[in-house]
Amino acid sequence: VVIMKVESSSTSYWRANALETFTGRTWTGTQGFLESLESTRSGDAFVYSVPEVSPIPPGPTVTQTFRVQSVYTNYLFVGGDPVSLQIGQDLVLRTNLLRAIHSNRALGPSLVYTVDAVIPDLKPTDVVGRGSNYPNALNLYLSLPFRRAAEIAGPDQEATWRSIVSDGVPGGEEWAGLYALNREIIGEASDPYEITLRIERYLRRFFQYSLDPPPSDYSSPYAAFLFDTRSGYCQHFAGAMAVLLRYNGIPARVAVGFATGEEEEAGTYTVSTNNAHAWVEAYVPEIGWVA
Repeated sequence: VVIMKVESSSTSYWRANALETFTGRTWTGTQGFLESLESTRSGDAFVYSVPEVSPIPPGPTVTQTFRVQSVYTNYLFVGGDPVSLQIGQDLVLRTNLLRAIHSNRALGPSLVYTVDAVIPDLKPTDVVGRGSNYPNALNLYLSLPFRRAAEIAGPDQEATWRSIVSDGVPGGEEWAGLYALNREIIGEASDPYEITLRIERYLRRFFQYSLDPPPSDYSSPYAAFLFDTRSGYCQHFAGAMAVLLRYNGIPARVAVGFATGEEEEAGTYTVSTNNAHAWVEAYVPEIGWVA
């Protein structure tokens, strides 16, 4: 089923929202939409300004037109970081700390709007060696239902970790293998970008994409993915990678929306239900959130 057609001079994922809270079993979004977008009238359209944040990854500002069809949505999809939005309706629009844009009422099933957004244009050299001096405001994106790797002390840290999660965390025994798996993945890497790259490469190499992963006795689908089946779809890959990033002290969250879709003609992308997607965003000091 076609969800929308997007006209854009740059490819992107079309982001709806992000999930920032991990319970051990699920990723959920708990951030309220508290900041209203101010609007001005321009002919028959209303232009909504999205409050700026700093920093955001550098890149060109691109105009994107979304033609949504066959669906009702409270979220207005955006590629990149939104600057402004233009639509032919007078709406109550709000944003949250996750940079999502939300309407107080469902819109659709047909909807046309235009967004100006900054599409990040980064090279590896832009994000390597940035250190881990994260603002305190990002502690939310480091939260886990168990301790992080750097918080495990003692001569036998793996044994200490197993004891802590097995005895002190509900369902923690399912995560007993996390310390050893993490050491296998990251080795002696200390730079956050290098750690991130090793996690991504490990999951790509040793885990299988499947829309029908095998059953598991684990209650947490993410623990099952990491330690049992090693098989799953985008939510498993993204959620597991975000857990591993946080475990290594790197702020992370799970973005949700749609992949780019099929380019039927230059600059026009057809996005269907098959393109529903989840991916990881990690924070880089002095750069901002990077997909």
